[in-house]
Amino acid sequence: MNAPQVTTPVWHSRSPLGHLPKLARDPLALLDEAREKHGDVVSFRLLTIRCVTVSDPHLAHSVLMDRTGAYTKDAPGYRVLSLLLGQGLVTAEGEVWKRHRRIANPAFHRRCLEGFVETMNTACEDAVLRWRATGGAVIDLHAEMTRLTLRIAGETLFGIDLTDSSAELARATTEALKGFDRLVTNPLPFAHKIPTPANQRMKAALADLDRVVQEIISARRRSGQQKADLLGMLMDAVDEEDGTGLSDAELRDEVVTMLMAGHETTANALAWTLWHLGQQPDLARRATAELQANAPTGPIDFGAMGRLPWVKQLFLESLRLSPPVWMLERRCPEGAVLGGHIIPKGAIVMVSPWVLHRHPDHWVDAQRYDPERFSPERKGEIHPHTYLPFSVGARKCIGDRFAEAEAMVILGALLRAFELEVDTARVPVPDPLVTLRPGGGVWGRLRPL
Repeated sequence: MNAPQVTTPVWHSRSPLGHLPKLARDPLALLDEAREKHGDVVSFRLLTIRCVTVSDPHLAHSVLMDRTGAYTKDAPGYRVLSLLLGQGLVTAEGEVWKRHRRIANPAFHRRCLEGFVETMNTACEDAVLRWRATGGAVIDLHAEMTRLTLRIAGETLFGIDLTDSSAELARATTEALKGFDRLVTNPLPFAHKIPTPANQRMKAALADLDRVVQEIISARRRSGQQKADLLGMLMDAVDEEDGTGLSDAELRDEVVTMLMAGHETTANALAWTLWHLGQQPDLARRATAELQANAPTGPIDFGAMGRLPWVKQLFLESLRLSPPVWMLERRCPEGAVLGGHIIPKGAIVMVSPWVLHRHPDHWVDAQRYDPERFSPERKGEIHPHTYLPFSVGARKCIGDRFAEAEAMVILGALLRAFELEVDTARVPVPDPLVTLRPGGGVWGRLRPL
């Protein structure tokens, strides 16, 4: 029996711009206010665009799990990202996405991840030496996490260290992200076409990025080398249904997607984790004790990870409180009825992990960093649809296990070697750009144990 239709609450605005100024100024505050003042489903306007926020976990799950085409990724944020990522796994739709997913899946199987974990451990060994050399000076831990995850992304993708041996690619990557950070919360469909200096810099960075990536792909094809990095795996992989592989253009899109998603999101999540731990140093000391008891030396491989439940809980709770992917957008091209609520034709439906992860109806003391939520004893208390740091369903992030493994290796290496101290006078501000960055950085000391 169909649910009775109900009137979707409308958050009115007298401004001809609707709530666009509030979105541009502080999108997280806009999303929080929508739920707090108007409920779990509310409609509002950005210029002429009708938006609907969905903060009811069951309804959010229905949107993200949709297989009927009622909700698509043809939304403003993903259109902006497609300028950078092309038709990679994050932005592609339909048969293109299905084919790419089939081809890419084997590269993220356990046996492949084990090789990548070796690379992660080697990179962490070098990072620990560099951090020891700081002598306990105050450093930007977010910048350090970004540098380390960029190196890991470069080595697992291409077999090269992007932080040193390919400065041009690293520079182009950084500059392109800066440009897209500005555009991702701008709903104007033509914003990227305005020839501003910032857009021109972004355009030049994209051209450099494309050129360098294509040169790497072409050189690998010419060499005939078979390497156990992601590029090699993607070049060798074929679609199990039609036997075809990825073209150079398709490889470019997937490589750039994995490069961007593979370091930016994890770096931010790790930086937030260190900030949260700095507020509760007893939690960090508990992790150090766990590491000293179960993985005191040597690589932190999958076997060691299984003996470090507390370290994993630290990361999972950080993903809850500070989810790198803070917004998931869908477009409703033909209109729909969602839990009795009428979704207008063409509306942009917003599901925010930021809001769901902090929903007071589903999380006890939701604003507090409490890794015990993810303990075996309490994990059953978590509502199944309120925690989605990697999204859900068929479109769940293909690199979720890669990210979790990388985070555990890095946290493990850091916490068994250093005592963490953060500068509480320099509080990072959630900066919701392409991902949720700690605005202003996370400043602190790493004192050798």
